[in-house]
Amino acid sequence: MIRSALSKVVWMARATTVVVGVAIMLGLIFGVATSAFGANGGNFILGSLNNTATAITKLTGTVGGGPALQVSNPSTATGSTALDLQVATGKAPMRVNRTTKVTNLNADKLDGQDSTTIGKEKWAVVNQDGSLARGRGNPTVTHLGDGHYSVKFGSDISKCAYTATIASNFAGTGATVTPFLDSSTVLVITSKGDGAIINLPFHLIVAC
Repeated sequence: MIRSALSKVVWMARATTVVVGVAIMLGLIFGVATSAFGANGGNFILGSLNNTATAITKLTGTVGGGPALQVSNPSTATGSTALDLQVATGKAPMRVNRTTKVTNLNADKLDGQDSTTIGKEKWAVVNQDGSLARGRGNPTVTHLGDGHYSVKFGSDISKCAYTATIASNFAGTGATVTPFLDSSTVLVITSKGDGAIINLPFHLIVAC
C-alpha cells in the first residue's frame, strides 16, 4: 500500500515537472515573439533605442500649474539637449493647436529671413557718384558705370520687395531695381524720361 502511494506521488511529481517545463518553454517562445512583433501596448523601456509602435502614444495629465510631461537633461556635454524630434524630409517636426506666444522659444529664421531683421526696412540713400549718403541694413554701393549701381546689404534680401526713387529735384527721371549677383545685392539703373541712362542720386527701400 505504502509502496503504491509513493509510486503515484513520484509519477505526479514527474508529470508536474514536464507540464511546468512546457509552460516555461511556451512562455519564453511566445513571450519573445510578443516582445518582438507586438510593441503596441507593451512597456516603454527607459534607456532603450528599440521602443517602437505603430499607433499614437498619448499622455493625458490634469496637472494644475505645471506641465503634463517634463523632459530634463542636466548634462553639460557638447550637444546635450532635452528633446530631439526627427521626421522625414519635408515633414514638420512639431504641430501645435494654439497661437499663444511661447516664452523663450526663439527662431533664427522666418521664411528664410534672419529674425533680427524681420519687419525692419533696409534702405540706402545714394549720391549721384555712387557714394553712400546714409542707410540701414549695412548697405555698400558700387558704381558700375553710367546709371548702374549695385547695392549690397548685410543679409539675404531675395524674398523682399525693392523700390527705388530718384531725388525730387530731378524731374522726368526714373529708376528700376532688379536682383543682381547674389541674394543680398540688387542692381539699380537710373535714367531720364526718354530712356537715356545717366547717373542720378536715388533712394532705395527694401521691405522684408
